[in-house]
Amino acid sequence: MLGTQQKKKTFHLGARSIYLAYGKALLKTVPLANKVIKHTNFLALNYNSIERQVQSLRYLSGQVPEVVADVEKSSLIDEWHLFMCGDCEEPLSVDERVDVYWAKVLSLKSSPGRQKYPLMSKLIKGTPLSASWKC
Repeated sequence: MLGTQQKKKTFHLGARSIYLAYGKALLKTVPLANKVIKHTNFLALNYNSIERQVQSLRYLSGQVPEVVADVEKSSLIDEWHLFMCGDCEEPLSVDERVDVYWAKVLSLKSSPGRQKYPLMSKLIKGTPLSASWKC
């Protein structure tokens, strides 16, 4: 009986150490406190304040200057306002994935057949999080 209890204790200690090791590895590899991740929350359209959305948009565009040039930032903000006033009438459905929603939005065309939101498309596709998206 004593041998069985000792085996159980050894097993539980071994399992515990494995879980702790995996937890530490995840904390090192998953950037939970990353500001870029925090500022991409506006893409889920869950901010009530347009000021916070624009603030996040400015922050993200500042983090990827190779994607959106400084001279394009005001045009990017204008595109966002245009989107929020027009095509954002249908809110993001709870059942719809964010990448599917943005793929639909970024595929919209203007009347001459050009992409309706080219700068937003560049920024959204150029963020580190969207690397796995199919926009």
